[in-house]
Amino acid sequence: SIFDIRHRVVANYVWDMPFFKNSSGFLANVLGNWRYNGIIAFQTGAHWQPFISTAPKLTGTCTQAGVGAGLCINTGGDYNLDGNRNDRPNSTISNFSPSKADWTVGWFNNGVPNPFSSPCLGCVGNLHRNSFVGPSYTDFDMSLFKILKFGERVNIEFRAEAFNIFNHTNFQLPGANNAGHNKINNSAFGEAGGAFDPRELQFGLKFAF
Repeated sequence: SIFDIRHRVVANYVWDMPFFKNSSGFLANVLGNWRYNGIIAFQTGAHWQPFISTAPKLTGTCTQAGVGAGLCINTGGDYNLDGNRNDRPNSTISNFSPSKADWTVGWFNNGVPNPFSSPCLGCVGNLHRNSFVGPSYTDFDMSLFKILKFGERVNIEFRAEAFNIFNHTNFQLPGANNAGHNKINNSAFGEAGGAFDPRELQFGLKFAF
């Protein structure tokens, strides 16, 4: 399944910073009573499958006798000849662990040998569904906030939040955003279909009275 994430680790933390906690006046209101927290997430990639999107292209002797003798060859797509495209090919490998450069420019553009071939005429490819694993995902989110008290009834909460604070590039699957990079007949095969959001910062003030 595409939702089969084999490994995922998530940790969160909260730190009530002790600095100037027992102070009063300016030190307590400005420098004391800050809280720092965050979420760290690591996971392996989602699953995806290569396929070919072209129509069949029969070459050779495609008479009944020629087909029986193996003289009719399909050099196009629709390997099982059921009238529908997007069939899975044969493959000499059952899985592959691309480098960051492979996800950036595509497998074939980064010197990865083509492991795919056409099945026999009218046959289904040996590559099973969702046999390849996509890029892993790493994320660090952090926040810093403080509540300022004015008298007994008025509070102001200041928040500073950062998502993907280290601006780590997390690639999407090759077929994301209709990129079509999961098609073996695409020159950019294996290239990520995009990237998830870069670093985002946001600040907020909330008044409570």
